[in-house]
Amino acid sequence: MMLSAIADFLQLKGCGTVSQTIFEYEMPSVCKDGVLLLDNYYGTPKNHELPGYRASEFRVVVRGTEMLKGKALAMKVSDALEFQGETPFGAQYLVKQSLPENEPRVYKRSAGGYWEFEIDVLMWWVDA
Repeated sequence: MMLSAIADFLQLKGCGTVSQTIFEYEMPSVCKDGVLLLDNYYGTPKNHELPGYRASEFRVVVRGTEMLKGKALAMKVSDALEFQGETPFGAQYLVKQSLPENEPRVYKRSAGGYWEFEIDVLMWWVDA
């Protein structure tokens, strides 16, 4: 999955700063309000009939110290990742469509006292 390109895109959309509040695969425990991008459980499927074309999903986890602040950031991320039509993601990828599958779902507070929200996103893209 192209998580680094998604992280850069979210930074451009004002959802945080890469390596400070936007992370891939792991969010440091010292980050109290941030966005974590995770691949889905089964990886990115290969399309052998259309080489270079990919359709996959990924997960976004938003952490917040306050319920309303965390939910607002989760909605901002969800809105940024909801579009149809060709959108460049850096020089490497051209995203055809990106659709969040659900409203941000909240989990009970973590052991650290943070609220966490999860969004599943479907994305279709080609190599640029």
